[in-house]
Amino acid sequence: LFHIKVPDNMDFKKFSDPDFDVKEWVNAALRAPKDQSTPLDVHSSTLVMKLQLFIQEVNKSLEEISLQVVQNIPRVIRDIETVRHEASLLKDQMQLVKEDIKKVEENTSHSMHTLMELDKIKSRM
Repeated sequence: LFHIKVPDNMDFKKFSDPDFDVKEWVNAALRAPKDQSTPLDVHSSTLVMKLQLFIQEVNKSLEEISLQVVQNIPRVIRDIETVRHEASLLKDQMQLVKEDIKKVEENTSHSMHTLMELDKIKSRM
């Protein structure tokens, strides 16, 4: 649905895992600095900065998606109203067809009765 730029190839896919463990991720991230000569406080500050950048990207993407949703609401409402109107027209048409079928049955009933009487007379001859 949207693309998020991940700073310095950090893997943030784990955050969306339902079994994500924050403590485990933080400990693993702090245990594995790329440059062993970098002090832990510098490494952790860099990690926090990257997380903040990631959060900004996620927020930006959420804002864009929210804006798209808000902009599409009037169109969706129009579509719903159109479908509702068409369903109402279809219901009315089906009612008319039902009434027509009933009229045809009523009109042909008398004719069928007459034909049956004629068939009986023919059979007696």
